[in-house]
Amino acid sequence: MIKDYHPENEYFMVDYRDMTDIRWVRCPFCTPQQVSDIVAECVMNPNCRDLRVTPESILDRPYRSWDEQNQEYVSEDFTLRTYWFGDRYQSIADGIQRKRQK
Repeated sequence: MIKDYHPENEYFMVDYRDMTDIRWVRCPFCTPQQVSDIVAECVMNPNCRDLRVTPESILDRPYRSWDEQNQEYVSEDFTLRTYWFGDRYQSIADGIQRKRQK
């Protein structure tokens, strides 16, 4: 996890399945170097599956759902992060980003 958040830098959420312990591993706000390290470890580990790297800036976007009646996408009042990972990770992101704004 991140020590010092700098909003001008790009950060990533890394997640994958660990088949050794049968769990999802989620690492929010990784630096590019941390992403590189995690990917290198996963590539060498046959028990690492479904590796995904997503920019935090993408996860900050509102989730958009299809409105069948109006035939258009509409923004919801929650983020893509919440949709994919749940409120827990949105709370973590809010805390990290708010801490830097003070």
